Amino acid sequence: MVGPITTGKDFNYYSSLVISGAAFPDSPQAQISFRGPQKLRFDLTAGTTLEYSFNGNTVHGNMTVATNTATLDFHVRNNKFIWFRSSGGATVRVEAYGL
Repeated sequence: MVGPITTGKDFNYYSSLVISGAAFPDSPQAQISFRGPQKLRFDLTAGTTLEYSFNGNTVHGNMTVATNTATLDFHVRNNKFIWFRSSGGATVRVEAYGL
């Protein structure tokens, strides 16, 4: 029988975030802690339009529920910090795994 793996580095990330601010906050809402490039996925599950940034200052893209932009897949990213904003409120799933 194999139990939970509790040693070593975990190269996976998951968070479900409720975003309510119309401005990017001072600190990123998602912080990926493992080194190296990763595959990254955003799923907008509820709310209105959501904007995201990889530096907390510049809008790098947006997402809209029930459109082809509601799910975004980034195949190779090195960004470890992600900021979100939504004037109407939104819920987004962030998933990443190391390559």
